[in-house]
Amino acid sequence: MMIDLTLLDASATRDDFTVGMSGRLSSTKIGDGSPFHVPFPFRVPQNHNRRMAEIVISEYSVNSMLYFAHRTNSLLFHVDSHSPGVGSLLKTTCTVDEVCLSDQVEEVGREFPGQSLELIIRTTSPPTMAFRKGSTFISLMFGID
Repeated sequence: MMIDLTLLDASATRDDFTVGMSGRLSSTKIGDGSPFHVPFPFRVPQNHNRRMAEIVISEYSVNSMLYFAHRTNSLLFHVDSHSPGVGSLLKTTCTVDEVCLSDQVEEVGREFPGQSLELIIRTTSPPTMAFRKGSTFISLMFGID
């Protein structure tokens, strides 16, 4: 994945220096572009809480990154018995003082006793993010193999 950092504009005042860059995304692995549109003109919101450095990113950049990550299978997660926190839950047989999958799905424990499951979790469609005043909304659909 490549991000185009072409300088589009720049402005300076006594309080700040603003640099606008393209931010257009592309991928060498995928021939087609992102289905999202570059916001033009992109307006930087007024911010009265001055910081030494600020970065403003549009929905276009985030959604394009998520789109290309989905299309290249970069949003694929492998969960097994070695995964911290959840690995022990994937056992098909457990003792009285343990918690495992067969506690909830007894058929798995009967069909595959004494084993540990592996899960492959992947997105089924490109995730999207939307920024609204003070909030971020994420839409994510995934499947488990």
